[in-house]
Amino acid sequence: MFPNFGYWLVLDALEKYIGVKALESFINKDLVLERLVPFRLPEVEGLEKAVKGLPADLMIEVCQGFVAALRHHSIQIQRYRR
Repeated sequence: MFPNFGYWLVLDALEKYIGVKALESFINKDLVLERLVPFRLPEVEGLEKAVKGLPADLMIEVCQGFVAALRHHSIQIQRYRR
């Protein structure tokens, strides 16, 4: 079956998703991409896409970055509304 990763993905999608300006201060895109682990996935072999695994601990870090960004931007919006 699938390797023991917390999540599998097509590399292009993650890079675009975590590379947005709003996440810059919360997720280090380059470090995340360095820690991905390549593996074969028969379902996408014919598409010539790089498939890499996101280890569970890295998935947690990425999620924590999203939560931190959400909280930060929420606080900024509340301050702006005052």
